Amino acid sequence: MAIDSGVGQPVGVCKQDLAENAAIVNLAEEQLMIDPLAPDEGWFGGWAKMVFNVTSTLGSSFFVTPFNIARVIVLDVCKTPIPLRNGFYEYLEFGIGLQPKGCNPQVCQPTTIQAFERDSVSTLADFPPTPQYLRFFPTDNSDLGRRIVPQGNDQNGIPITNLDIDTQTTALGEVIFLQAPFSASINQFSNITGILKEITLGRVKVFTVDPNTGDSVYLTTMEPNETTASYRRYFVNGLPCNCCSTPGGIVQITAQCKLDWIPVAAPSDYLNIPNIPALIQEVQSMRYAKMDSASAAALESKHHAKAIALLNGQLDVYQGKINTAIRVPLFGSDKLKPMPI
Repeated sequence: MAIDSGVGQPVGVCKQDLAENAAIVNLAEEQLMIDPLAPDEGWFGGWAKMVFNVTSTLGSSFFVTPFNIARVIVLDVCKTPIPLRNGFYEYLEFGIGLQPKGCNPQVCQPTTIQAFERDSVSTLADFPPTPQYLRFFPTDNSDLGRRIVPQGNDQNGIPITNLDIDTQTTALGEVIFLQAPFSASINQFSNITGILKEITLGRVKVFTVDPNTGDSVYLTTMEPNETTASYRRYFVNGLPCNCCSTPGGIVQITAQCKLDWIPVAAPSDYLNIPNIPALIQEVQSMRYAKMDSASAAALESKHHAKAIALLNGQLDVYQGKINTAIRVPLFGSDKLKPMPI
């Protein structure tokens, strides 16, 4: 639809040039998504509701968002909203300090339920505590022979390296070529610091294998267009034992998440920003940004501002101008009570 609407025409790209049209759309979308004028929750269609079922361990737990999630905006625990702290909150000089404290945990007796941002991780599940071999399972036979490069330390804590065939220099990780039914690593990994993958037609599933017992445990899955494994991790402290609406031991976390920028490659791919007029204006702005003339800068700003205005207008159409998500109790925490006559 974006190609048929002539998104690439302002920069002289024909509709038949699918690769160049995709590159133009990707650049325009990425610029608009990271623009400082973008709202906190993103443009229309830029957020999604997700549910995570976790197990409360000593009143706390971690959860990891998928690769298409930029960050969690707000979240509820057992259908009750809780505060989400950024990665610097625990380092405030007179703050609460790093969580959890690790002493005298109040199991299932939370005082304050809070969530904290943690560093990004390279796997959806935690790596086992002992060194492991890795197995990679392709889901499409057309991907056989394509490369995947897990990075990390070996069983002695030494970074695993390989010789890059293009530059003939040392590179991090072990190069593995996908095979059927699976490919296995030669090295034992004590941790995973990164995973690089070529673009594939199908998902690639990753498992760990214990060298002593042979037990296999699921570690992560990389999507076809995912080339670098990186996921946002969050820690929630003060959890109850379980929610009243879930089975025993399960705590349900509901989050409104901001979607990350995912590049499009084919005409059937969904746009990150479903607003064709705004994308056309941004492409025109990109065109003037490359020109060296007295009026180019002004025209660049003009078209970019028009794109932002169109995106704000789209938010008003679908979200409303006065239908805000703000609630202010008129009486504070003291609810209005009927008084006897």
